[in-house]
Amino acid sequence: MKKLLLLSSVAGLLIFAAGCKKDNDTGGGNTGGGTGGGNNGGGNGGGGGQTALVVEQTQRGFVGYVGATWCGPCGTAGGPGYKAMLNKFNTDQMVSFYLAPSGETAAQFKDEANELMKPAGFNSELYKAMKGTGTIPFYNVNGTRAGGAFADPNYTANKYGANITNLIANDPQIGVAAVQTLTADKLTCDVKIKAYEEYTGDLYYSVIAVEKQVVGIQATTQYVFDYEHKNVARASLVGDGTMAGQKAFEVISSGSTAANEEITKSVSLDYKAYTITPGVTKTNVSKSQAPIIWKYTPSNTEIVVTIWSKVGDNYAYVNGVVAK
Repeated sequence: MKKLLLLSSVAGLLIFAAGCKKDNDTGGGNTGGGTGGGNNGGGNGGGGGQTALVVEQTQRGFVGYVGATWCGPCGTAGGPGYKAMLNKFNTDQMVSFYLAPSGETAAQFKDEANELMKPAGFNSELYKAMKGTGTIPFYNVNGTRAGGAFADPNYTANKYGANITNLIANDPQIGVAAVQTLTADKLTCDVKIKAYEEYTGDLYYSVIAVEKQVVGIQATTQYVFDYEHKNVARASLVGDGTMAGQKAFEVISSGSTAANEEITKSVSLDYKAYTITPGVTKTNVSKSQAPIIWKYTPSNTEIVVTIWSKVGDNYAYVNGVVAK
């Protein structure tokens, strides 16, 4: 059986070589991930999946697109390149999400006690794991910050898609399956991993709720208000199960995991709807930014589960799945 390959790509000459950088943001640099692997872990809730958890021996690639609504290159090149990636691969070949470090699409929640919007706790941790220093837009491909966007979206998809194609040609060392149960006020995901050969080290899981499609503001060559955002990372089911207690990662397996061993966890999030007072309008984009709020509906939501190993402070992508 082939060993899992943790691939990296070297970015070529990028459009918008300087990218976007904004005060209080940390953008990205072209650095690689770590390695690792592992048995026991946590979970915050009870299950309820309607489909049996059957782990398929399938290696899937990963693309984390990092951008922001205030970033013009993200609107003209980053977003289109990401959408081209989504068109190139199906969810049994590649898992993905759009992560915004700041701007209207950044993951937030409402502090009900103080009536204030606050950044969701998982966002900065996951951004750091995506190698978040420097400029945006950029793509994390198979766990490594691979580079930025090109003028031609299809060129972007083909360049980074080669890394996906190379990875998914290999047999996985770790497989993963997930089942989601979505109701009006609760999101639940049951996760199972399986080691296809003995694995030593720690394995972490990330369980991200993504909004499949939302239309809103985006800087391009100007501000537009009908931009389609895809697969926006809105919340994490890892944590204490509340909107305020979201975390990016949790250990699912540590120590030594025997060949063919399976480990199952369940996590959930109690969704709390919120409203805001708009701060950005078509006639005045200079006011303080107001989020494109997460109007959660089960039909427009999917859960993306990714498995990571860790050495030191570096996370390395292992495998992933879109929950059924």
